[in-house]
Amino acid sequence: MDFINSEFSEDVKSLSKVREVREKLRHTKELLESQISLKSSEVPSKIRTAVKDAEEARNRIASLSAEQEQVRDAILEHNRQVEPIIFRVSQLTTQVEELEKYAKYLQWIVKIEELSSEIQTALIIENVDQSIAQFAEMGRLVQYLQSSSCQNLVKFSQNTLLFWYKIFRDRLSGEFDEVLKALGWPFIAAIVKLKDKETEVQNASGKFKTLCRQLLLLRLPEGLHAENQGLQQHPVLRSLPGWRPIPLPIQLLLKPLRKRFRFHFYGNKQTNSLDKPEWYLTQVLGWLRDHNEFLRVNVQPVIKKEGLDSMDSRAEFARGLVLLVLEKMVVDIPELMFDEQQFSHFIDEVLSFDKELRNSFGYPNSEPGCLHVLCHDEPFQKWIAIEKKFAIEKVDAILTSPTAWEAQYSADVDDMKTPESAEAFLTLVLTITDRYKPLPYPTCKLRFLELELELLDDFRIRLLQIKREQENTGNPLDKCYCAILNAVNYIIEVLKEWSELLFFLQLQYFRIESQSTEAVEGDVPMSPAPLGDDIDTSRTVEDTGELSTSNFQMPDTFDESKLEDLTGSVFDRLIEYFEITKNEMLKIILKYVSDDVKARSRPYRKDRWLSLPSLKEFTSPTLSPSACEMFLVLKEHLHSVEKLLSKPLFNLFWKKLAEELDQYLYDKLILKNYFNEGGASQLHYDMTRNLFPLFGAYTKKPENFFRNTKEACILLTINVGSAILLKDVLYRSLHQMNRDPNAPSEEPSDALQDIGVFKLSPEDAELVLSLRTNLST
Repeated sequence: MDFINSEFSEDVKSLSKVREVREKLRHTKELLESQISLKSSEVPSKIRTAVKDAEEARNRIASLSAEQEQVRDAILEHNRQVEPIIFRVSQLTTQVEELEKYAKYLQWIVKIEELSSEIQTALIIENVDQSIAQFAEMGRLVQYLQSSSCQNLVKFSQNTLLFWYKIFRDRLSGEFDEVLKALGWPFIAAIVKLKDKETEVQNASGKFKTLCRQLLLLRLPEGLHAENQGLQQHPVLRSLPGWRPIPLPIQLLLKPLRKRFRFHFYGNKQTNSLDKPEWYLTQVLGWLRDHNEFLRVNVQPVIKKEGLDSMDSRAEFARGLVLLVLEKMVVDIPELMFDEQQFSHFIDEVLSFDKELRNSFGYPNSEPGCLHVLCHDEPFQKWIAIEKKFAIEKVDAILTSPTAWEAQYSADVDDMKTPESAEAFLTLVLTITDRYKPLPYPTCKLRFLELELELLDDFRIRLLQIKREQENTGNPLDKCYCAILNAVNYIIEVLKEWSELLFFLQLQYFRIESQSTEAVEGDVPMSPAPLGDDIDTSRTVEDTGELSTSNFQMPDTFDESKLEDLTGSVFDRLIEYFEITKNEMLKIILKYVSDDVKARSRPYRKDRWLSLPSLKEFTSPTLSPSACEMFLVLKEHLHSVEKLLSKPLFNLFWKKLAEELDQYLYDKLILKNYFNEGGASQLHYDMTRNLFPLFGAYTKKPENFFRNTKEACILLTINVGSAILLKDVLYRSLHQMNRDPNAPSEEPSDALQDIGVFKLSPEDAELVLSLRTNLST
């Protein structure tokens, strides 16, 4: 069928091609038949050739198989002959390899011994620089051997390096201490003394820089630490994220300060007071301030000259002092947690210290600080509990204050008319945010965020309870009720602003990530492991090995590009709840006002619009007497609500009120009455000269909010001729089904728009026109 359809079309004339097609097909048939006969003669010859080739291939395969067997037998015989030789050679090779390993092993030992000998020789001839250079070379060898499986060799090399490290450290430390004494170190309120020793200080400065450079070169390989390194040996501090040993010259600079710290802030000294953590925190900040300039001028250039650009002497010095504080915190926290007031004061001081340390002294955010200790399980749980308890007590005090619902500022300054309670509560929440914002772990921040959300929801419920009490009075225009609505609206606006802050967007990201992680892996620890119990606070931190921490990793640097696909915010649910409360309260106020106005409108609605005299008979038009009470009540309510509600809420209120009154007047007044010319004119005057201007103080065109009433007045007051023509157009377009197709089309909407009617439909316009008594039916 496809062939026929392709050769012949629907045109009958195409049948003339039949003969041509027939000849073409016959020729094709003959060609195929000739090919078949040709193939039938060729096939036998090709088959014979293929059979012959197959026979030859089979013969070659048999020949190759026989040859393969011969070669195989020869190989097996050869293997039997050389097997003893191979065994003896393998043994010798193994022995040679073992001897080579022993030789290399001994070479490493010899190399280390040679370096030790060279170090010793250099020290004997007082060539310290040469000996330190050899020590650095030995350090590189030890670093290279760290991955070796020869444990004894590794241990030997490490012990040798540590042996010389201790010798160098002890020797240089003594000289370094002498130089520091000459320099007047530490600078504890001794600036005047330094001026008296100016010449001596200048002479010691060169020696100080030389020793500082030599001490910097005494660096042990990563993972190798000498014994008795003081601060760095404690397990609590060693487990801090980002921990690394303090450079040796900084350790020696910290040594006298450490002694002073331990003397004043441990044991039975009066300065060691649990309720005065600010004493040792202030002391540490003072030491940082007193020594920063010296480190910048005398130590940092030496570090830079040695190519250690990543090292900052002031940051390392601060890190050493911070470790002193961390030691003290670890010892004091278990006892502090028994007293909530003391523990709360302690947290305040630690937060203030950490903030000043990082902001004023440039302590890097990547370095561990006091907040890492506070984020351990037990102190953190206690912190959260105290924060919640104090916050709830503060909220109770806020809501029971006699001025809780008074606006803090005048309307000229604050158009939100924020009550004192709402402002104080959000200040409380903001204070909590500022306290936990610098915490190093996202999980801890999320715990505080949940506390904030809980407080916000609790405050919302309290507002609802007070709202219900006020509703029982029956007057929603009460000052307290409107203040509650202002508070709800203010909280909504503030939460919307907070939702766009980068900090809370990051928390939303971490929140989503933690929820997805928990869904896959189960519960995730919220903070590092707890501090240990049974702490003897009379001992120093080196003596207390019970305190343990978890290897809780520092969070990676947050990539703001992750926020591009982030949806929602942490406050969405609360904003939704507060919005519901706001809308309910606004609806109650609106209903109260509109019901009162509607109740006063009864005489006006029942006026005799059908028989009112024309306004032309009066010298000057006046407001309908029956409308006076309604408009007066409306004006008073608008004034009262404007005075009580914030500007955004009042704008929302009067627009909704105007919309409701517009629909009410249209449905209950205009559509329920008939109007003569005087009645229509009076209604138009009442609306345009009295009702609309009541809202003129809030918008330039109040009539735009009374579209139904305004357009109905237009239809009721246009001249009779225009009204008859318009009514005729509406009738023809709405009721005459069989229209003359040749007659010009008349769109009723165009006719209505010409007279200023845009909202009312043609059906509604026709209904309004039917209420005029001066138009024929």
